[in-house]
Amino acid sequence: MIKDSYAFVPFMIILVLFAANVPSAAGPKLAFLGGPQVDLGDATEGQLKTGKFTIKNVGGKVLKIKNYIVTCGCLELVERRQPTLSPGESFDLELVFDTSGLAGKEARKSIIVFSNADNAPNRLHVTVEVSERKAYQVDSHEMTEGFDLFVDVRSPEAFEAARVIGSVNVPADEFSDWLPTVPAGVTLYLYSESGKKSDRLVEKFAKNSNPELKSLIGGFVQWKLRHESYIAQ
Repeated sequence: MIKDSYAFVPFMIILVLFAANVPSAAGPKLAFLGGPQVDLGDATEGQLKTGKFTIKNVGGKVLKIKNYIVTCGCLELVERRQPTLSPGESFDLELVFDTSGLAGKEARKSIIVFSNADNAPNRLHVTVEVSERKAYQVDSHEMTEGFDLFVDVRSPEAFEAARVIGSVNVPADEFSDWLPTVPAGVTLYLYSESGKKSDRLVEKFAKNSNPELKSLIGGFVQWKLRHESYIAQ
């Protein structure tokens, strides 16, 4: 019996040492699902890029988001939410990155999150590779007035769901037949969902076109971000 008691002592010592080295989850702790950096990919100068961070409380007590510092005017939080998160709860911090004036740069900007977490404050990074715009590309905020004709090259279904007020729908696969019917001297501003399809159409037809062709940077997605009041649904 005595021998068994002595054998139990080292076991208890091991348990105590193990417990002393296990990180405590007693306090609130902030974590970023997917990591503390978001890469928004490639963009054309003037394009708005959207992204988000998912913030989670992985600690053992309530987490309170207190404030944010954004290190560039080009980066904006969609909503400066300051939620209270119970252990295990999370929320999305959504952002918009305006690439105007950043042509030819690999931009890297930061968001600092302040909270009552044990590991606060926390710094997030947002990166985007910005290329120079081509001569036929235009930024939506430059043309709310004075344009000749907006041409929506998306599908009829997408056009019916939501569109720029005053635009006409000419699906991309019908554009080549429709273009010769437009009189000379008119400027056509094409937009697709993201701007890529309208870019390709302008590149293909601009050289031999009487109407001047332009493509909206960022397409309908960007127009909605900049000009919500100009949307018809």
